[in-house]
Order: sequence, then C-alpha cells, then structure tokens
Amino acid sequence: VDGSSKILAVEADPLLGDRVAARLGRVVLTRERRLHRLALRRTSPVRFPFSAFRAGQDEMVNEVEGTVLEGGALLLEAPTGAGKTAAALHGVLRAAALTGRRVLWATARGPQQAVAEAALRAVVAAGTPIRSVTLRARDKVCLRTALGEGESPDCRPEVCRFARNYHTKLLDSDLVERAASEGVLLPERLSALSLSAEVCPAALARDCTEAVDVVIGDLNYFFDPDGHLLSLGGPDDVVVIDEAHQLVERARQWGSPAVTRSVVDAVLAAYRAPEQHLLRRLADDVVAELDELPLRVVSEWAGPEQLVEVPPRRWEDLRDRFDELALDHLRVRAPDPDPWPELARAVDRFARVLRESGPETVLIGSDAGIRLFCRDPSAILGPQLAEPGAVIAMSATLRPMEVWADQVGLPGARTLRKRSFLSTFPPENRLVLVVSGLSTAWKHRERDRDRVAQALSAGIGAVPGNCAVFFSSFEQRADLVLRVDLGGREALRQEPGMSEAERSLILDTMRAPGPPKVLLAVMGGIFGEGVDLAGDALRAVFVVGPGLPPPSLERRLQEEWEEEQHGEGYRRAWLHPGLTRVVQAAGRVVRRPEDRGAVVLICQRFLQREIQEFFPEDWAPVRARDPAAALRRFFEGEGGGG
Repeated sequence: VDGSSKILAVEADPLLGDRVAARLGRVVLTRERRLHRLALRRTSPVRFPFSAFRAGQDEMVNEVEGTVLEGGALLLEAPTGAGKTAAALHGVLRAAALTGRRVLWATARGPQQAVAEAALRAVVAAGTPIRSVTLRARDKVCLRTALGEGESPDCRPEVCRFARNYHTKLLDSDLVERAASEGVLLPERLSALSLSAEVCPAALARDCTEAVDVVIGDLNYFFDPDGHLLSLGGPDDVVVIDEAHQLVERARQWGSPAVTRSVVDAVLAAYRAPEQHLLRRLADDVVAELDELPLRVVSEWAGPEQLVEVPPRRWEDLRDRFDELALDHLRVRAPDPDPWPELARAVDRFARVLRESGPETVLIGSDAGIRLFCRDPSAILGPQLAEPGAVIAMSATLRPMEVWADQVGLPGARTLRKRSFLSTFPPENRLVLVVSGLSTAWKHRERDRDRVAQALSAGIGAVPGNCAVFFSSFEQRADLVLRVDLGGREALRQEPGMSEAERSLILDTMRAPGPPKVLLAVMGGIFGEGVDLAGDALRAVFVVGPGLPPPSLERRLQEEWEEEQHGEGYRRAWLHPGLTRVVQAAGRVVRRPEDRGAVVLICQRFLQREIQEFFPEDWAPVRARDPAAALRRFFEGEGGGG
C-alpha cells in the first residue's frame, strides 16, 4: 500500500530442470506424432461411407472440396434427406487431408452431433484412418455429479478429485494419445476412460482436440466469445457449420448478456455469514446499480421494459471489484450450489460487451434487471469467420442467402460461393397444401379458432398414419388442442425443458409399429429440427401459422435496425426467422426417395408472395379449402401431388 517493495530469496527447485526437460520431450513427441498422422492422412484415400452417391451428392462433394482448397466460404442449401452431412464430410476430409488441416464440425443440438458421429464411424469403417472427439457441456459429463459427490460441477481441485493433479495424471499415463487413438471417440467412451484414470472428462476432451483430425461440438465452442476454446478456429482449421440457420440467433444471444436480480438475490440469500460481508457488500452495490435504472430511461416504451443508458465505467468498476474479491471468495465456505460464480461471470460479460459494442447494441432495463440486445450479430461473427482456413455453412433453410450472409458477416475478405440444390425425390411423393379461408393471426384468433381446430381434426383423420402438428408456441397449442378431435389417436406432447432422454422416448414411440399417433410440438423446438422420422414413422406434418416471432421490444428494435441498414425491416426481423422455422418443421416428413407424405400449412397468409419466397423451390403448394378431401385423394393415390 505504501509503495515499498521487498526481495525474497527463494531456493531453486532441484527437480525443475528435469521437469522442464520431460515437458519438452513431451512437446517434441506430440509434434512427431502429429506429423506422422498428417503423412498417413495424405497417403490414405478418403472413402465415401456408402456404396454410391445419391443424386447431387457428388456435386456437393466437389463444391465443398473446392472451397476448402481455395480457402473460401460456401453457403450450401439442400433439402432434408439430400445427404448433406455425408457429402460435406467426404469433401472436407479429402481437402483437409491434402492441406493438413483439422476439421471443426459445429452443431446447435446434440442429435446433430450424433449424426456427424455416425457418419464418421462409417468413414472409418470404410477404411479411412480418422480420429475425432466430441465436446460436451461440462454439466452433462461431470463425473462428480454423476457419482453423487456434489449437486453441481465444481472444478476446484480441493473439491473435485477428478480435477486434482489433472495434468500429472494426464502425462504419467499418456492418456490423451491413448484416448485419441481409439478413432471416433464418443462421449460415453471418453467418460469411461476418464473415470478409470480419475480425470475430468470435459478437460480430457479439450486436450484431445490437439490430437485428432475432427472436433465435433456445439456452436459455442467455436464462436461464443466467452465459451469458445482458444485452440480452435485458426487458419489451420476448416469450420463446418451444420444447420447454419441457427447460428444467427445463437450469436445474438452471445451479444446480449444480462445481469438479473434473481442471481443477485440468490447471492444475498446464500452469503449471510459475518466472514462473507465483503462479498455481500459487493452484491448490494450491484443491486444499487439496478435500482438506479428508472433514472436512466432514454426512450419510453409501452410495457415493463425500457431503453436505458448507463456509464460503462460504473460496470467496469464492479467487474474489477469481483476480480479483487476472487481470493476472498476462495477463502470463505461457499454454499453448494454456489451462485457467486454465476453473478461474477454475468457482471464480467456484461461490462465487457457494454464497453466493446457499437450502435448495433442497445440497453434494456426492467424490474428483472438489465440486459444488452445485439441487433446485428455480424459484429460478433464476422471477425471469427475470417480466421479459419475455410468455412462451410449448410442447412435446408438458408434462403434468402444474402440475408444470412449479411447477418454473419460474410464474405469479408473471402471468396463466397452459394449453391442451392433441389430435391431429387419424386415430386409426386410430397403434397404441400395451403388451407385458405382462415387465419391464425392474433387479431383473428377468436374469430377463426374453431375453424382452425376443425381443419386440424379433419386433416388428421384423413392421414393413414402418424402425424405431427407444429404450433407457433405452447400458448397457441394450449388454446387449440382441446378443440381438436384426434380421432382416438395417442397424443405425444412436447413439453418445455424436455431432456434428450424424454425426446428420444417420444421419437422411439413414433417409430414403433401400432395404431397411428399424433405428435403435438412447437416450431423451432427440439422436434422441429434435427429429427429423422422416415417412412411410416411420419406421414404428414401440419404447420399452424407462419411462426412469426411474438411482438416484443427486442423484435421491434431489430426491425428498426434492419430498416435503417437494409430497407427491409419486416422481412428480415419477422418473416425470415418465422418461415425458417416453418420450412424446418415441414422437413420432418419425406426423408427418403421412397417416402410419401404431406405438408399442410394452415393459414391464408401462406398464400402471400412475400411468404412463399422463403419456400423451397421444389415445393408446389396447392390451395385447398377442404384439406381432408385433398389428403384422402393423395394417400389413396388418386390425385398425386394435385
């Protein structure tokens, strides 16, 4: 405090030299192994995992391979069931083998990771020597919680035995090389290896990324500014973004951090002991800052949320104080679960984004707390997409491609390719109906509620097999479902917050033989994307309304921004996200060339030209006031697609 300094004599560790030499030897050995692996990849043919290409897959392979070799970016749009995953994987592995690059396979959901893992296993089974590892969230793989040794993940070595002496255990057993050499290293196998060596599986997976050819993981590992691994996404990597349409909203969330009263209240409730008074005082100061928000309103909006302004310096000071109290937090007895780290991370992220963001980001305050809202995620994604050696973005719903490219900050300095592939399935095997004469718009809800329910009842009754009904929201489903006659069919319901195990159980029920069933789900949810229900598992999809986002302050602010920047606020802020969800939901039916199924779009707004521009080019929507009659003719084979 007084500026004085002292010099302390510390005896040298006689074993330090030996440890440095051993570590250097490990670095050299790791590099030699990598060079050997790259040489093996260059001389080993990359085999396609199936006996033959589907129609169009060879073109996809060439597009992907060419893009990687030239270091560009590719937007690849192809319908569900076209074989995008296998084609993209084949093309990117061929080019990566020639260039010595690692492949990063970024997904938004666990089921998509499973699809990539299955494709890789098929590649390895065909004779191509490939190593891969899948990254999973810490809380999903934590051995401490799985074994009942704690209620939540806590990675402090003094608390978790799997974190204690982690690096020593890793080096002594050469565990990274042993794990990576297994080929396609699935999370279940990695957890078993971690348990036997008593190390953290999340940490082991991260270390394995340096010893494999393909890394599979959630989008946040590659793009989230606060969650991505620094060792991933450089010029020696090729990034493949699967279901790329989901990246925009994810990035908007990353750029919209919040500090909520609920997490502060949790700290105040947990930290009451006298020795915790410094921590509690800081939490009180965060509350005081939130209490001042009504004094900082700069634009009045109808509703509980308002636009506010706050001095960035105030929040930077709070963040610095959290850093200063880090050791004090370690010294006190923390509750389990401990809310303090969540509050510290929230303040840190909020202060950083507040300082770094530009006019695309606005501040919103309410009784619940304060948050930023990022209206244009290209500020986050553009710099990150400029780093890898090449970028492949693929989805069944990337149209309009120029909108998606703008939102993610492409092309930047890259050459940008855009390729859209049409369905090669027999067109007579898919019927797309638009039910006219009724509306699902909010202003018409009371007027047309019973007619919408009647159309659903009649349509479901006309389908000789399983159906899925996708609603715009859980509220809309609750409003309609009691009025719909399911004809005695078993109803399978999506519920908020369903686990992957619960989701898998419903999908297995749909695939099982037996009387017809009805899945009642919401667009954009866990059943609206990444679900494969081929053949008789799903014969028809009913989509109730165009799925436009509900009115909110955020959506209106985004519309204003898109209008100022591009002159098309409504199209980009409302239609684009809504119709993307519609097309994704519709893609759950007709997954193979031999499948035969129907898509029924219930709302006269689906007839509007501005909405139909988002439909796939191979759709041929037919207007129908009596969808049941059209469905019966179609499934009886009397009218084909007409």
